[in-house]
Amino acid sequence: MCPGNKYFHSRIIAQGDCTQKYQKGLDIVLGRESVVLILDDTQAGRKDNIEDRDVRQVLKTIRKEVLKDCKIVFTHVFPTNYTAEHHHLWIMAEQLGATCSTEVDPSVTHMVSGDAGTDKSRWAARENKFLVNPGWIEASNFLWRKQPEENFLCVKSKQ
Repeated sequence: MCPGNKYFHSRIIAQGDCTQKYQKGLDIVLGRESVVLILDDTQAGRKDNIEDRDVRQVLKTIRKEVLKDCKIVFTHVFPTNYTAEHHHLWIMAEQLGATCSTEVDPSVTHMVSGDAGTDKSRWAARENKFLVNPGWIEASNFLWRKQPEENFLCVKSKQ
């Protein structure tokens, strides 16, 4: 399963290691259950959770919770003639559960800006919306947790 112990470094639990015959379980895992990945090729491997699970889908679902209540507008982040929906930050924000828009309205919660001096940035400040730099999305993505906006405040560009 892991030739040369390159990835798992002997941290694989096989059927013979378990306390119950013909069943793999977490009862011998010394770490937290939240950091365990179970790979099983049998239907009977885990009686307590027999529905098929694709870890990729589980991770997508978890990621969608990070920014789920955020509606984001971007300003001074993409080149002028760039399709916003194709930018990696837009895609990243949506993967984290945010709703992204190109237009401001009262439902906007966050303005992601490269310059606090833009019209949209000034609108966000007037309307008491969060005005953050693009690092806020990147940090939230990296840490899988919505980061405190005050750590990523957008400042006016020195042009």
